[in-house]
Amino acid sequence: MRSGFDAFRLSIREWGEATRKWQCRLSAAQARRLGAPPGWRCSHVKFEIAEVSFDQLEPRRAALVSTVPTRFNLPVEQVDLVIETGTDPILAHPIFRERMALAR
Repeated sequence: MRSGFDAFRLSIREWGEATRKWQCRLSAAQARRLGAPPGWRCSHVKFEIAEVSFDQLEPRRAALVSTVPTRFNLPVEQVDLVIETGTDPILAHPIFRERMALAR
């Protein structure tokens, strides 16, 4: 879990940097059209994350909640069904189909 959170933290940092670069390329008129308030500065955007863990809880509650299962297994057929259920509508969506046609 620690390495997953570290990777997420890095992703957030990279996302913040990319967002600031994008925002700083906007003209004042573009920024206003997108809803920037008066006095807005592109470099002021911040992305923050906070790690919360069971060791911050009262011991009895931490012990109780740590017994709750957090992983489950699905049969292959159900995994396939869930993937198809998400994929089919996307592939059929007019906007997606239009973008795919433009990409060709």
